[in-house]
Amino acid sequence: MYSSGAVGSGTGGGVASTGCGYHCRAPTVAASSSSSTSGSASSTTGGSGSGLTTATGTTGGSTTGSPAFPCAEMSAPLAGGSCQTGSLAISGRTLDLYASSTLKDGGVVPLTKVAVGAFGCPMSPVTTADGGRFTLCVPANAPITPLFSLHGYVTLELAELDPTVDVSLQGTAGGGGIFMISTLVQSFLGTSVSINPAAGAAIALVQSLSGTGACAPLDGGLPDYAGWVVKAQYLDGTAGPWPVGYLGGQAIDPSATSTSAAGVALIYNITDATEIKVTASRVSPDPANLSAACPLQNSALGFTGNVQTPPTGDFGYFPIMLP
Repeated sequence: MYSSGAVGSGTGGGVASTGCGYHCRAPTVAASSSSSTSGSASSTTGGSGSGLTTATGTTGGSTTGSPAFPCAEMSAPLAGGSCQTGSLAISGRTLDLYASSTLKDGGVVPLTKVAVGAFGCPMSPVTTADGGRFTLCVPANAPITPLFSLHGYVTLELAELDPTVDVSLQGTAGGGGIFMISTLVQSFLGTSVSINPAAGAAIALVQSLSGTGACAPLDGGLPDYAGWVVKAQYLDGTAGPWPVGYLGGQAIDPSATSTSAAGVALIYNITDATEIKVTASRVSPDPANLSAACPLQNSALGFTGNVQTPPTGDFGYFPIMLP
């Protein structure tokens, strides 16, 4: 778990000497939370850069922070495509959400040259290749919030992963991935509700690792992920006061109480927390019994449920992963 902190000068990891913006937010070494914000900051060295500042303070709910992520141990894979001994691989592909959602039979539109790194670290040397594929090598037993950035798209901070084995966010049959949202599509999301652009937000997307069958049913040739309810809490489990909107067409449907076929939910106007916990469940009762046939894969993949929601225009990103 990380908290945004001041950024000083840095020279490592491809970071300019004047700082590195949202790619270099400082990890929180130990943070406790309540409903107000206070605390102090202290200078430290993060990864291969210098001058990072960690902060201790309060940012909503109550919790205890994780140790700082070891940025210097994050790397691209070796020449053969594998990670060095002692590291774990996080792999997958980056896709355009809107363009992919318009294709029949579950087709996707990959995004190349997406920068892949970790929240709280300088930029990593990893970018997505042909087909939008990437592999990021990370130290074992260190919770990480992967970050995806591409000009013209909303920067996504993936829900926190605490992997114990290699993690693939793409199924062997071609399903799953990191679905990015263009800034143009982002501007349409708030046409039906009042979204504060200075507040934090997180987007939740239902997707299937297989991309076929009962867990990715097709309706008129398009994937149908209707019937999921998304909830957001403070890290201590207290229910959050933030609105949850569900995408209907190109805008949020204020009357919806669960996902439409698009399988998209937006948690927005988060002004009192920079990290929240997100959960998802099928509507009850579940007429197709998909809860049993298509159980959530998030826990098995190492997702903790914690999602970054910094008020920067970025989106926290919570994938609802099905078989």
